[in-house]
Amino acid sequence: MPQSLVKNYIHIVFSTKYRNDFIYEKIEKELYAYIATLCKDFESYALPDWRN
Repeated sequence: MPQSLVKNYIHIVFSTKYRNDFIYEKIEKELYAYIATLCKDFESYALPDWRN
């Protein structure tokens, strides 16, 4: 039986309101690790930076 496979690529940009310095350096690494874990749990893997 034939099947179709699809890959969707999404670019997401996060910003605080009015670009205020709201994310404190003290929690920044933990926040990014949490976001990365959520993405991994949803099988949404980051692509390598194409500019390098």
